[in-house]
Amino acid sequence: MDKRELRQAYLSRRREMSLDAVKRSSLAICKDISSTAWFQRSKRLLMYMPIRREVDLRPLMDVAWRKGKTVYLPKADPVTHAMDAYAVHSLDELKAGAYGILEPPADATKEADLEKLDCVFIPGVVFDRQGYRIGYGGGYYDRFLPRLTSSTLLIGVAYAWQVVERIPRDAYDEPLHVLVTEKEVLTFSLPTFTKHSRRTRPE
Repeated sequence: MDKRELRQAYLSRRREMSLDAVKRSSLAICKDISSTAWFQRSKRLLMYMPIRREVDLRPLMDVAWRKGKTVYLPKADPVTHAMDAYAVHSLDELKAGAYGILEPPADATKEADLEKLDCVFIPGVVFDRQGYRIGYGGGYYDRFLPRLTSSTLLIGVAYAWQVVERIPRDAYDEPLHVLVTEKEVLTFSLPTFTKHSRRTRPE
């Protein structure tokens, strides 16, 4: 199957998940992430608000806030398909934005310094065991990820059934460093930790 066919098939399967299954798997994923060394040492984390039965990271946000970490959430521009990140200190701050997704309000001012982000958590529809993903097709993360430094850890989160051996990929697809499911933590590579070095698109 090509990317479009995979996206449709896996979105359809995810829609069939029970809310109880989403909650149980999400809690297991958040628990595993919170015990990793890279989460423990990270101070600035970009997460996301779940839609369409995505893995729910809100329990992980609570852990991060309790530990004094700064949590950022994305704010999307549906016209340009650009995405920026803003600090939030409570879910009560969020307002419905593009596509009905809860995001920082229009007057949010605490925009992230992208060079200082330690971790970026990335949702998706299908992932493979080489660290690549298929998203919704809007290109938001494709545009956002090259703006980060090479020291930022890219973490995919998914249900175990969303992981396949290999998916079709394009030259601009950015591979992840880590993929976490309710059953395993896959580590593909580690960041270069070269401060202020911009990412380049893979050949």
